[in-house]
Amino acid sequence: MINLFDIACNFSSDRFDNDLNEVIQRAKNNNVTKFLVVSASLKDAEKVNRIYQNNKDSCFFSIGVHPHHANEFDSFSSTEMMKLIEEYKPHSVGETGLDFFRNISSYEKQLFAFEEQIQIAIKTNLPLFLHQRDAHEDFMKIISKYKKDISKAVVHCFTGTQKELDDYLKMGFHIGNYPNAEAYATDAVSLPLYPGLTNEQQIKVVEKVKEIMDELEKILEVKSLKDVE
Repeated sequence: MINLFDIACNFSSDRFDNDLNEVIQRAKNNNVTKFLVVSASLKDAEKVNRIYQNNKDSCFFSIGVHPHHANEFDSFSSTEMMKLIEEYKPHSVGETGLDFFRNISSYEKQLFAFEEQIQIAIKTNLPLFLHQRDAHEDFMKIISKYKKDISKAVVHCFTGTQKELDDYLKMGFHIGNYPNAEAYATDAVSLPLYPGLTNEQQIKVVEKVKEIMDELEKILEVKSLKDVE
């Protein structure tokens, strides 16, 4: 069985404060052996670094501001973020991008925070961990300007169209998707997940990931119910 890398772990959430070690071990028992601990806000930097320090055998971490928190990103944030990167030395910049599905942060704030973080990734030569939802046109308009300068990037949680996928692949980006084995089985989107594997093998891998994600969702539901009680 292929070992899997979960590239979007929101372990800084207080939902994991009491049993993070158990969650990680359960994932390892199901062939998920590597984790990217994602930062949603600059306030997460110390915590995600601490999680990484305690799990260096399996974890990597990012520092950045999710589009939902772009309202927090002001004219001083770039300097603060550069200092945090220098201090903690993350493996990537993000999670950054655009999310017009929920629009929790304003359009203008999202554009500003996104472009600032792209420039930071270029200055620090770090890969970009990207988020895009219902914002493809503006997303491409901004990031295309920096195509030649971006070292590496992954577009996380891809749920878009074939054209959007092709745009990202032409940019040389990697793709992270929420597991949907049915979509790949019916060729709704043609994505070379694992070069060297047959389509049938790739579908089996995706099905395994979805099985693990479903189990995790059930665990979180139980935890939420306990919190309410």
